[in-house]
Amino acid sequence: MSALSSLRRLKLTGVCPAARGAVMTELTRGWPSPVWLVVAEELKHAEQIAEDTAFFHQSSGGNPAALDVLVFPESMPDNRDMRESFAASADRMTVLSKLRATRTAKSGSQFPNL
Repeated sequence: MSALSSLRRLKLTGVCPAARGAVMTELTRGWPSPVWLVVAEELKHAEQIAEDTAFFHQSSGGNPAALDVLVFPESMPDNRDMRESFAASADRMTVLSKLRATRTAKSGSQFPNL
């Protein structure tokens, strides 16, 4: 396992899939932050990391309400079923809304209007 950090970035590699949730839980404890962004190769990997992180957080005595694990789904190509595309877009908007609310609550300010 290797970790490189600069300022507020951390790149973690070499963790086996079964240990990723436990490692994420310990990282969030060691370096508290209102938001952690984890990039996964596939949606199913992201969902598994999110589920495992929530599990390890709760099983190690963490407050379940203190950790909100969200998965930002990939956008659907135009050639897929319209219902799937709409559901993915709705899920993406939900995650973005929760992130905005977290940012507003933590900093007391809004994102700049773009």
